[in-house]
Amino acid sequence: MGNHMIVSTVQTIYMPVLAAANLQTMLWENKEIVFLIALLVVMQVLNQRLQNGLGGQFTTGRFANRREIKTAERLWQQQRDSKGLTAALKVGQINLPYANEGGSVAGAPGSGKTFSVIDPAIRSALRNGYPIIVYDSKGTQTETHAAYAASLGYHVSVFAPGKPYTGTCNLLDFVKSETDSLMAYQLSYILEKNSAGANPGQASGGKDFFERTGVNLVEAAILLAKLTDYPDLLTVGKILNLPLLIERIKTLREQHTVSNWVIESFSQLLSSEDAEKQVAGMIVTAQNVFKRFISKDLLPSFCGETTIPLDLTGQQILFLQTDIEKKDAVTPLLAAVLQLIVSRNFSQPRKIPLMVSVDEFPSLYLPAFESYLNELRSAGLIALIGYQNFSQLRKRYGPDGAKAMIAACGTQFFFNPRDFETAKEFSQYLGEKEITHYTKSRSYGKNRSRSRNQQVQKVPLVSPDEYLKFRKGECVYVNPGHRSKNGAASVPVRCQVKISQSEIDIHEKSLAAWTSTVKDRLVAREKGANPLGDLDKASQIRARAADEFLSLPVFAGSAPDFDNDEQY
Repeated sequence: MGNHMIVSTVQTIYMPVLAAANLQTMLWENKEIVFLIALLVVMQVLNQRLQNGLGGQFTTGRFANRREIKTAERLWQQQRDSKGLTAALKVGQINLPYANEGGSVAGAPGSGKTFSVIDPAIRSALRNGYPIIVYDSKGTQTETHAAYAASLGYHVSVFAPGKPYTGTCNLLDFVKSETDSLMAYQLSYILEKNSAGANPGQASGGKDFFERTGVNLVEAAILLAKLTDYPDLLTVGKILNLPLLIERIKTLREQHTVSNWVIESFSQLLSSEDAEKQVAGMIVTAQNVFKRFISKDLLPSFCGETTIPLDLTGQQILFLQTDIEKKDAVTPLLAAVLQLIVSRNFSQPRKIPLMVSVDEFPSLYLPAFESYLNELRSAGLIALIGYQNFSQLRKRYGPDGAKAMIAACGTQFFFNPRDFETAKEFSQYLGEKEITHYTKSRSYGKNRSRSRNQQVQKVPLVSPDEYLKFRKGECVYVNPGHRSKNGAASVPVRCQVKISQSEIDIHEKSLAAWTSTVKDRLVAREKGANPLGDLDKASQIRARAADEFLSLPVFAGSAPDFDNDEQY
């Protein structure tokens, strides 16, 4: 029995050595086997990495982790404490560094985009002391923020054509002189493109010619109005309504009383003198630009001396409020004021950021806003735009313009759009993630076996149907401050925006104060500053001034009455 134990021991020691030697010889002689073994090892390592979530070989879609959210918070604190043009905002529990890189907020009505993001962002900017321009498309943001801004020491101004508390903005104040054709063209272009029914993002067909020539004629009339005693839009409208306009311009040219640059602006009209239908189309197009807002109740808002601030440097907030009943008439004025004020405020280097909030952005056509988002971020612009869905943007700005506008925004919020196509584009923007499925199988019979299979599948990080099920205030957002160690930035976050009770209290108190005191004070202030006085008389004076400045040639002395004083 002892001998058997010795033999067994010898065999146990000898056989592995023999097997290892044989294996080494076999592998040396069959290098293909070595390659296959190495390949199996590599595949096993990759498999383990995929199971541990470290693969990332096919997609990189994921949500930000705690460390990346903390990085954004640290950047927010640094930028908030800095006293330069770099700005940071806070929305609920969300820290938003790099606010200068622009922001967009998308969501259907009732999704919470205004209450959860846009309004808190405005309050954050107020607490930071930034001057602010707010486009109030619904007529409610003025009530929401005016009283709170006043309590923080802000000077509150409102431009709301047709409202008793509106200030005055003479748009011709943006045109420096009768030779400032560039600014005159910009003003006329914005007014024409924001006229009711206009969709600049779409082709206009045969109307293109009359639109271009109409804009040029309005530009010329603006330059001419700068030479009169009443340089405002009402005078521009009176000039365009004059009969025998071509003959009057030719007479003015022969008198040599105005600059050749002014006469040159009418060159297109003068060159079409022999084409009566073409001239009529040009003049009618130009007149249509004004007929929507040249009305008695809107005159005080854009004629006379400007009372709203054009240069926003300190604690000032300007509300541009639309009127639901007069939206078609008011929108061109608000669009012109907004774009021209932004251009004016960045014509010189700024010392403090300027916030511009434009909710329901597609309701306006602001052709220069894309360049503002791209070029003025380093100059101190904080732009925040809101829209409901992509189809709105495309209709107003065209497919390329809409895409460029959104791409220029570094921070983006995606709420429930209630539109599948928009939800699909939201989903595609965030990309895909990898999920791993495991399946088990058993075989019964003579040789029973079990197997476990693994399948890696790509799925959207947030699917379109998930977006359409978002609750009010629930969103996905991206911000450049969410950065990882490997260099990834703008990692998305999915969350429910939490507005604190103190913020809600500020909101409710501001609404109550607007009704009880703020509105009446604004009405009293603007009533005392009304520069026009009797509106009928103001209209007659400008009609007479236009007729005298552009006098009829001698042969046309019997021309019909040039204007109806009962019309505005």
